[in-house]
Amino acid sequence: MNTLSRRILLVAAALLLGLPLAARAADEYVLGPEDVLQIRVARHQELDIEVSVLTDGSVSVPRGGSVMVQGLTVPQAQEKVAEALKAVLVNPQVTISVKVPRPNRVRVTGLVNRPGTFDLKPGERVMDVLAEAGGLRGKPELAHCTIFRKGGVMVPVDLVALHIKRDPAANLELQPLDVVDVQEEATNRIYVSGRAVKAPGQFDLTEGLGVVEALAMAGGLLVKPEVGRATLFHKDGTTEKVDLVAIHNTQDPSANLKLKPGDILDVQERPTSRIYVNGQGVRTPGEFDVETGLTVVQALAKAGGFTPNAALRKAHIERAPKDGQPQEVIPVDLYDAVQKGEKGPDLMLEAGDTLVVPEIAARVSIFGMVRAAGSYPMPEVDAFGVSDAIGLAGGEIKRANLKSVRVVRRQGAGTQPKVIKVNVAKFRKNGDMSQNIALLDGDTIVVPETGRPDFFGRIVPAITSLGTFGYYMGFRP
Repeated sequence: MNTLSRRILLVAAALLLGLPLAARAADEYVLGPEDVLQIRVARHQELDIEVSVLTDGSVSVPRGGSVMVQGLTVPQAQEKVAEALKAVLVNPQVTISVKVPRPNRVRVTGLVNRPGTFDLKPGERVMDVLAEAGGLRGKPELAHCTIFRKGGVMVPVDLVALHIKRDPAANLELQPLDVVDVQEEATNRIYVSGRAVKAPGQFDLTEGLGVVEALAMAGGLLVKPEVGRATLFHKDGTTEKVDLVAIHNTQDPSANLKLKPGDILDVQERPTSRIYVNGQGVRTPGEFDVETGLTVVQALAKAGGFTPNAALRKAHIERAPKDGQPQEVIPVDLYDAVQKGEKGPDLMLEAGDTLVVPEIAARVSIFGMVRAAGSYPMPEVDAFGVSDAIGLAGGEIKRANLKSVRVVRRQGAGTQPKVIKVNVAKFRKNGDMSQNIALLDGDTIVVPETGRPDFFGRIVPAITSLGTFGYYMGFRP
């Protein structure tokens, strides 16, 4: 009988016996405890037996004694049983089939309601076996879970992602013989109080965590970080200020102060006022809810600061009328504070105030031998002179006559303008301030062209051109 015919007969016999084909053909199946085996000995039906593999991995064979089969494939087990029967039979022919494969098992230990061993169904995951074990005995955020796998492999399970965030990626698929272990994290009992959090109360916070995690457990802030005030009270009577802006807006890890047992995190809303910052000299004008007692300089910073052409010396506060009084307009000079870094005005904004920073209205005009002639806002510097204005227009060009610069100054209606001659070249050379007069709103600067021949710029090219023309006309030396 050839090999193919033998296989066909084996399959047919197996079908008649009602055995699963997958189990019959699984020559690579490794035997283990709880497998139910059918052992047959050819020509010796009295030795045929159905037997379970014991917990020690052995089976009891009639007239063959105890035979260890754990870790063997079916063909290897057949050879070993046949070897055991050779003591009483001549050339025994043994056939073994797996009638009922052992169930795949996983074990769940630790902080669950019903720890134990469970059958592992195909495709089952961590959430499935935790449910079979009665669920967690505690909060997910206060426990850690590890899967211990064959070969010494340890796989961590994120219980917060699994139970609270419902992240499918955290629901790992299990393998036979996995051990799912859930243990309690070391925790600190802390308290979160105040009207600026959603759910104040006492919490068991995992050891080593800080303010960020405590705020999350309390439901987060009810106010913007900028108007919240947080203080950490320790059991020893000391306190620490918590920077909510650094925690929420810049995610500065150094601001996440670590909590100790018994700490109280108190979060309150600062008293706030609605103020307005407007004007063409403001980068992002608008309305702002700010802490009471904000200075004008701080208010300008809230609005993104000032534009390049902001009239900082012309700023003012428009204060809402009170008790039938007219609106009050309060001049504010912001220049020294924001441009020089000096102490700013002590003026505090009140609820409803509007800080207005206009654009510079004063202008000077520059014409003549400059790179970019035109009209320009006059910067709010202490002394803006003629040389500064030329620089504002991109500087002079090659043929500029800086010794004879004219400043044309208006004198009033019906009056001829005054023309002032200045020697900017002398100012630049010797620092003579009388030749760099301070400009006024409406002044016009004219930079004339020099009257000297431009030897290298015009005469030399002309002579060169004439020489070339003469060469071609036959005028050669």
